[in-house]
Amino acid sequence: MSLREDLGLPDPDESSLLQVWRPKMVSAAELQIRKYPETVSYIDDLIHEGLTMLGGKPKIGKSLWVLDAGVAIASGGVAFGNRERNVTQSPTLIVTLEDGEKRLQNRLGKLLPPDETWPENLRFVTEWPKFEAGGLDLLGEVIDRDGYKAVFIDPIGRLRKVSKGRDAYQGDTDAIAEIHDLVRDRPGLAVVLIHHNRKDDRPDDYIDALSGTTGITGVPDHIAVLQRGRGEADAVLRFTSRDAEEHDTAFKLEDGMWTELGDAVVYQLSKARQDLLVAIDDFGGSATVKDLAGYLEKTKPAIIQQLQGLRSEGLVYQDEVRGPWKKPPNRPNPLNDEAEPLGEESELGLLWEEE
Repeated sequence: MSLREDLGLPDPDESSLLQVWRPKMVSAAELQIRKYPETVSYIDDLIHEGLTMLGGKPKIGKSLWVLDAGVAIASGGVAFGNRERNVTQSPTLIVTLEDGEKRLQNRLGKLLPPDETWPENLRFVTEWPKFEAGGLDLLGEVIDRDGYKAVFIDPIGRLRKVSKGRDAYQGDTDAIAEIHDLVRDRPGLAVVLIHHNRKDDRPDDYIDALSGTTGITGVPDHIAVLQRGRGEADAVLRFTSRDAEEHDTAFKLEDGMWTELGDAVVYQLSKARQDLLVAIDDFGGSATVKDLAGYLEKTKPAIIQQLQGLRSEGLVYQDEVRGPWKKPPNRPNPLNDEAEPLGEESELGLLWEEE
């Protein structure tokens, strides 16, 4: 090795631009031996370090979900009523541009006990300069000075520059990339951008629900979409990531508080089965597949599949192969794992119904 290389001096034959960028290149051999810290999760599987885009239709409870998450992280308490999710207590900032301090006080009063001191390391700001007017630099300065580890911006549309026309995609990409660069330069920082969904809230790919071009969704490390029908209490948070496992989690919104219900697939299946048992009750305790399909506005094959599962757990039965479906008397709570099957019924019973 030459003296120039020993001293770390650039090659005099290299251009100034190459001298700047060449040291940024890394070999596979170097990557093999490098040690990196574990990715930080501030709420397991929900809020990770890096940049997250959280979408949802207007007025379905996104801001309440963010407030619940912020309180959990700042206090190190229970997140969404689920004691099984680990929470990393950390200083938290919520830039809330659609809620004033009075509304925040009312909402916090439902989440936190009034006779206890609310967390000092949970801070709010209801105004912020647009990023193109110095707001992004200010955000970086505040994070560095005050040590915030989790930052929520609600909604990001109030701060970022919005491009339209032929360059909309590039404009979206550049706007989100600026924020991503800020996050990436600060290992361990989690920034969650709250964004609105488009009118079609349930496309084939839920990522397409987010308003704007694919420049909005291409840059973030994680994407979460909160989907809830208008007037419905239950919702599903759909999550995908470059660094964490994809999952769907069911939540319930009640009295201004979000409560986690569990894995969305399991919960939705359980809810469908409960609806089926209630429907049999509504028919006086006896109903055919045709009755149930019409009443619940579902297909007969879907009803048959659910009845199969219920019968295997002893929660429904037939007196005869072509007869109606009934609930056994004196059964324990429906969907109780300890329920015993009632015995063998013919599989053919599921393929027949009274016309």
